[in-house]
Amino acid sequence: MAPMKRPAAASSGSAAKKSNDSSLSEQLKKVVTALKGAESYPAHVINMLSENLHLSLGEAKEGRHGFQEKINSMIAEVLGSVQTAAEKKVADAATRLAEAEAIKASREAEEASAKNAAEGAKQSVEAAEKELDTCAAELKARSEELKAAKKEQDAGAAKLLGDESMQAKLEQIVATAFNPCKEGSLEAGSSKSRIAEVCKLGKELELDAAMIHSLPSALGKAPSVRGSFDELVVKQMETQLLEHQAKFTAQLQEGAVVRQAHDDKVAAAQAAVDAAIATKKSKEESLKTAQEAEKAAMKAAQEASKALKKFGKDMKKMDADLAETKQAIEDILAGPMTSFKSLLERSSVIPEAPVAKETVAPAEESVAPTA
Repeated sequence: MAPMKRPAAASSGSAAKKSNDSSLSEQLKKVVTALKGAESYPAHVINMLSENLHLSLGEAKEGRHGFQEKINSMIAEVLGSVQTAAEKKVADAATRLAEAEAIKASREAEEASAKNAAEGAKQSVEAAEKELDTCAAELKARSEELKAAKKEQDAGAAKLLGDESMQAKLEQIVATAFNPCKEGSLEAGSSKSRIAEVCKLGKELELDAAMIHSLPSALGKAPSVRGSFDELVVKQMETQLLEHQAKFTAQLQEGAVVRQAHDDKVAAAQAAVDAAIATKKSKEESLKTAQEAEKAAMKAAQEASKALKKFGKDMKKMDADLAETKQAIEDILAGPMTSFKSLLERSSVIPEAPVAKETVAPAEESVAPTA
């Protein structure tokens, strides 16, 4: 009888071999990829190691020659440089991020300072506006006082001018009409018009109406033919005209004092207005300066905020770069370095399967019969 074949066992062995070959190939590829990432070695050296990797690491450790061990040592050296370079990139990225944190803190302080300056500038503008409003109100009040002072000055000047005019008229009529009529020195035919001037003046001065009514008859007579009543009327008219002359003289003297007082008051009011105008102009300049300072401070605050925002984006990229470099070194450790160590320690000796121990059932004890 022909011996029976064992196809199942043969198929299982072939699959295991394929799996081992595939695992070996994948591990070698990972190491080659890591070798080609080395930056501190010439390209032809990396190519030499990569192209002959399977001849050194591909050999199990029991069958390796001394030269193969040396090549593996070279591979270990290159892989170590790759790991060191990756670790340096992580350290550099961490340093940059730490420095960026310090810069960010500084820029945050700059932004806060700029915002405080902008707020202070805004308050300065508000204060300058209030001061300008106060000055405007002060100028308005002083202008009203000046207007009132000038009105008093004009009224006083008008009264003084009227008194001066009335005094001059009184003196002229007394000298050219009343005295000549009283003395009878006028030429015949001219007394009637002069007497009319005296009567008109008496009415303007609001003298006694009865006296003015009797005055033309009394003054129209020659002094030698005047009766006692005529003399009384002329005397009374003379007395009242002298009283008004004295009155106007006193009023003019008093008016001169009042006019000086009005002039002084107007001058003082004008000085106050001029001072208020100067102060208002100064406050307007201060407000303009404060507004320009506010504008500059607002711009500085906006620029500080913009710079901080942009730097924040830069920091996110630095953070991402750090995470990327950390992941890169983790990938190196978990991939090529693990594969290299596994290949370096790969053995051709298949460990023996442990022999299962037989389990012996305990013997049953016999029980002696009781008597």
